[in-house]
Amino acid sequence: MTNVSSEKCGKPATEDRRLPCTVSFEETAMPGHSSIPPRNCAACGQSFRVLASTSPQRFCSHACSVKAINVKNRRGTITDRFWSKVNKTETCWLWTASKNQSGFGLFGTEKRSNGTMRMECAHRFSWQLHYGPIPEGARVVHICPSGSNPACVNPEHLQLHTEADEPRPYGPRRSFDEVFWDNVHKTPDCWLWTAGKTNGGYGKLTTYERVTKLAHRISWEIHFGEVPEGLCVLHHCDNPSCVRPDHLFLGTLNDNKQDCVVKERHSRGEKVNTSKLTEEQVKEIRQACAQGANKSELAKRYGVDRSSIFRIARGETWSFLS
Repeated sequence: MTNVSSEKCGKPATEDRRLPCTVSFEETAMPGHSSIPPRNCAACGQSFRVLASTSPQRFCSHACSVKAINVKNRRGTITDRFWSKVNKTETCWLWTASKNQSGFGLFGTEKRSNGTMRMECAHRFSWQLHYGPIPEGARVVHICPSGSNPACVNPEHLQLHTEADEPRPYGPRRSFDEVFWDNVHKTPDCWLWTAGKTNGGYGKLTTYERVTKLAHRISWEIHFGEVPEGLCVLHHCDNPSCVRPDHLFLGTLNDNKQDCVVKERHSRGEKVNTSKLTEEQVKEIRQACAQGANKSELAKRYGVDRSSIFRIARGETWSFLS
């Protein structure tokens, strides 16, 4: 197809509509369009011509259009962004954006090199806006009149606190023993742990030093002192969540394994993930071997090695079914 030039069709070329701001409208006036009044660019203020009076064009060039869009979408200063996320009530100034699990507001202060935002607690950022940097080792705590509100960023409801300050705004720290017993339910038999547990059902608790310990070991240490190195705390009651001291006793790792075997808490038989046979199949194999069946044929039938059939027949494996 033959290209028609802009002079023949009377329309400006594509690049003519993206003229730099330094070109005046007199230089770009089109024949027959002198009656249309010039417009001023909404971005730079430069005069420019349009093809029709009904044209919605507001910018003299593509560059000015992009510049205006960027200005419109600009996020503003970090202070502007912060206060745009705050709802000021008569008492507390409430954070309306993201919060952590404890209810404290989270505010992205800067972008890291990996593209993620560096997050800071909103009430700490509010303190720094009004009072300056927070001294090392100090905390910003809430003293809201209606009670501590973690989402509040009102600077008048914030207080700087160090470890040396007394009394603590939130009251004295409870002892670790008090925290421990708050999570214990005492029944007539076992004393059951009600907080977090491991996959095996053993209670667990994190100390103030951020060390996670098993609850029944903590109970032993509270009543009898430190657990000697190399020893385990075992249960007489066979209840992993029990922390009752008279249900506990010390033993070695081998004692612990043997205790599992005696109380049949270890995986065996078809409960083992790698087991190819069920208990019913093992009983069928033993019965067939007692009747003189060919062991090679049994191995093919049940999809196991011939040696496995011999060990089952002699009682070397699956002995608990004997």
